[in-house]
Amino acid sequence: MRLSLLLIAFLALTPPLRAQDDRISRVLFSTAQLGNLLFPKDPRTVQIVVEARRTLPPGARTIDCDVRDYWGAEQTEPVQLKLADGESKPGRVLYTGTLDLAGATLEIGRYYEIHVAVPAEKGEPFRAQTSFAILPAAEAKKYKPEEIPFTSRSWDNRLLEHVRLTDRLGLRLCGLSGTWAARAPYAAQVPQLDLVKQLGLGWLTVTPVAEMEAGKAVYDETALRQGVRNLITQFGAVRPMVLNLGNDPRGTGDRVLKNVAAYRAVYEAAKKTDPAITVVATAVEPNEEYFKAGYGQWCDAFDFHDYDKTPDTVRRTIGEYRALMKKYQCEKPIWCTELGFNSQGRTRLAAAAALTKKFTVFFAAGGARAGWFGLLSPDPEGKTSGSATDALNVFDGRYNRYAPRLDAIAYFNAVNAIAIKKFVEEKAYANGVHAFLFRDPDARSLQVLWSDQGRQEIGLPLAGVQEVQVIRIDGSLHKLQADNTDLSLSVSDEPLLLLYQGGGALPAKLDVSFVTLEPLPKTLSRNESSALTIFTRSFPLEGVDLIVPPSWKWESKGLQFNVTPPAGTAAREADFTLTLTDAKGLRRGELYAHAPLE
Repeated sequence: MRLSLLLIAFLALTPPLRAQDDRISRVLFSTAQLGNLLFPKDPRTVQIVVEARRTLPPGARTIDCDVRDYWGAEQTEPVQLKLADGESKPGRVLYTGTLDLAGATLEIGRYYEIHVAVPAEKGEPFRAQTSFAILPAAEAKKYKPEEIPFTSRSWDNRLLEHVRLTDRLGLRLCGLSGTWAARAPYAAQVPQLDLVKQLGLGWLTVTPVAEMEAGKAVYDETALRQGVRNLITQFGAVRPMVLNLGNDPRGTGDRVLKNVAAYRAVYEAAKKTDPAITVVATAVEPNEEYFKAGYGQWCDAFDFHDYDKTPDTVRRTIGEYRALMKKYQCEKPIWCTELGFNSQGRTRLAAAAALTKKFTVFFAAGGARAGWFGLLSPDPEGKTSGSATDALNVFDGRYNRYAPRLDAIAYFNAVNAIAIKKFVEEKAYANGVHAFLFRDPDARSLQVLWSDQGRQEIGLPLAGVQEVQVIRIDGSLHKLQADNTDLSLSVSDEPLLLLYQGGGALPAKLDVSFVTLEPLPKTLSRNESSALTIFTRSFPLEGVDLIVPPSWKWESKGLQFNVTPPAGTAAREADFTLTLTDAKGLRRGELYAHAPLE
């Protein structure tokens, strides 16, 4: 099973190898910001370096470049970029160029890809790509770290890039790798803590008890007690500071008892040194053996990890924890320092949808603080792409360039849409639509919507609401006007985020959309026009417009839209947005649909 998943991931993520130009070693991309997450005022230039194994002839020094959306549709006309000779290094000849996207129409918030092709003498060109987005500053940075209920964690928390991208996404409690020696004087260290302090973040660290959980008999009780005192005394001025006692313990019986004794030693010493320090339990499933051994006495919050493909296990796990807390009389907050998605061989769309749903359900079920695993892992030679390790990361680590994947954009939007908002209520409607409502003390509201029964159009009552920002899974953000009544929206498996001021409770039921879209075929033609047909009920519509990728053509005949992709498009899917305007000129709704091209 593992081998087949690896093969699927390889085929999905690796460009065709047949007859590809072997003169090219790799193509490197860089932008004005780490992680290719540009701020709106940053220059929209991309530095491109082609590394060749030998000198390229003049004809191979002009490369083809274009920008595409997540669905593969071209967003710019193809650009031929002439490369200049760059500096060389042993075994490599470098060629450089600057792709200037200042004239391109690019949306704030949306995920984009840059694709390049280096001409070959014969056979296939050498192809490479990166991704980027233009994002505003994180809304969550307006608040104190303790107010934002998110944490971060990577495979190696000692990396500068891990800390900086934690900050860029708006995660205010940064996972670090604090530790101390097992021998006197039990010297403590916390790599990257100075940067965390500089950025105004809080920090969370797993303790050396994790080594004991793994069966390593290195730390005795004196080392645990004195080491944590040293850690707090030397580094505890940077707040908030959180100790996470362990990490995925294994074993039963005597192993559990030894682990709990270690938790007690660290907890007691930490609280004696500074009672304000938050101590989070080891990350373990709701395990009654640990509760029986008394581990609930030696923490301020419980912790678990979840990598299941649906959010159902998140809710179930929190429920099981609550039952055990009640039975053993130790009611405490519940954290999840590693929510995740086993995405090897899956699309980034599936990963992004899972991320949004899992965070939403975690807080709806009463969870206190959570983080997604993981942010990144270095891949200096580009050899781990498609591996199980790489697939978990929201940033592509090839050549240590850390380009955002679609789930990085979803992570940014989930963190900053929730921010300081608290869960209010949820509803599961008869048509399979799920709705979740969050609100902050200033009545700023967030609704998260998705459907378990395929795409469908709904009328969403929004009494008392005027402007609504709608964020789609690819980061597209449009402003609609509810006009104190309702909006017409398409809801699917891909969660929608709706941000607005005020509003009341979730409606008891959903209305029928004033415009509906006929279901699309399973596939659409790459070479011929396809028809989109809408139906309207009695409503004073002023206009229905269609948003399609640039260079796609469309025409309307009554309530039918005929759409034709450009010849030779690289798009994998056709992605459509129908905008609905009422007689007042207000944009009262949007319908979304996409289908594969063949």
